Amino acid sequence: MFALDQQLTEEQRLYRCLTQVLDHDRYAAMAGAVQLGVVGIEDGFPTAYTDGRNIYFGREFIRTLEDAEIRGLVIHELYHIVRLHFPHLMWMWETDHNLANRTWDEVINNLITEENRDDGFARLPEGGCCSPEFKGKTEVEVWNILYEEKQKEEGESGDGESGENSEDDSGDSQGGGNPEDEGFDQHGVEEYRKLSDADKKQLEEETVEAIRQGLLASEKSGKGVNQSIADLVEVVIPWEDILQEWVTTMFGVGEDATYRKPNKKYLHLDIIRPTPIKDKLEDLALLIDASGSCCQPDTLAKFLSVVKSILDSVAVNKVHLLFWDTEVRQHEVYGEGHAPVSELVNTTLTQGATGGGGTRPSCLPDYMAQHNIKPEGAIVLTDGYISGGWGDGQWDCSVLWAILNNKRATPTNNKKVNVTI
Repeated sequence: MFALDQQLTEEQRLYRCLTQVLDHDRYAAMAGAVQLGVVGIEDGFPTAYTDGRNIYFGREFIRTLEDAEIRGLVIHELYHIVRLHFPHLMWMWETDHNLANRTWDEVINNLITEENRDDGFARLPEGGCCSPEFKGKTEVEVWNILYEEKQKEEGESGDGESGENSEDDSGDSQGGGNPEDEGFDQHGVEEYRKLSDADKKQLEEETVEAIRQGLLASEKSGKGVNQSIADLVEVVIPWEDILQEWVTTMFGVGEDATYRKPNKKYLHLDIIRPTPIKDKLEDLALLIDASGSCCQPDTLAKFLSVVKSILDSVAVNKVHLLFWDTEVRQHEVYGEGHAPVSELVNTTLTQGATGGGGTRPSCLPDYMAQHNIKPEGAIVLTDGYISGGWGDGQWDCSVLWAILNNKRATPTNNKKVNVTI
């Protein structure tokens, strides 16, 4: 450890490492989770823990670690939060404390190890569970393997407990022993369990919102998206909500705000936030794949209805609606100086939109450049069966790829949301 580090307090070292983590491209999306609660030092605590909101580190424990290990530990605790272990996987803990503890840590530690294998930005302290056979597996997959192994071992030994919880004289669930037998951190499950059902639900909603905000802020700042985090949120959040958050971020955020119209996004949390005001209105490009399933009347009506509803609440100037396959087949404009956005759905369906064979996304940035269309953002609805690549290096704006009924499609640039209609 450098002499400078020896002059810093444990709090200063922790916050320096936390800042480094949140400034890193891989982990910038975790910034929202940090703001859920407190990150701090606790005297007399042996290691580290989170209760799903707050994160604490033992003072003596921090003194024993190098900075890379502190960063690894910070990421570890944040992953417990963003992977929603408490609200979604508490059934594991209720079944067997030790197996839940190990399952969660095996997944997180393997993930951190792989993410930092090349650059060594973060390193895990000694003593954590990180079995190579669990690399790339989900919590449920790891749990099933470990639980089956334990059942088999107990059957061979004649132990009839089968991993079920038992109660000691104090009334604490044991679940196979001390839940902190393995690992370098402790899980603040008991603190979480003390919450009322309403408080647990609110924490879950706040956590999901924090993840969404973190992902969007990370992308907006050019740091990219940690796919392991994005995949989790994709499962939790309906595609309509992701689409709305993306559009709101692009077209609904400004330096000024007004309380005359409360921000609806926070009302269900009983939080009054102002609605942002934009001085400069921007254009949106809505790019519809006309080669296959995307232009089926019912599908298109559903998607455009969602888009129109979102646009009603944001500050957008014009909407460029393009239908395309290997080239742009139809171009409509709504908004300032054109048909109102409210006519988006009916006008499109009345005129019809059919394309030829093939699907080449690169035709879109080419067309927009030729016709001087410079949107703030573009939404591309496609089934993902494309040729000629995703237009890497050609886009001059942020893009949201809305992939219809094809989760295997993987755009090589910008952000993706799976749409199921």
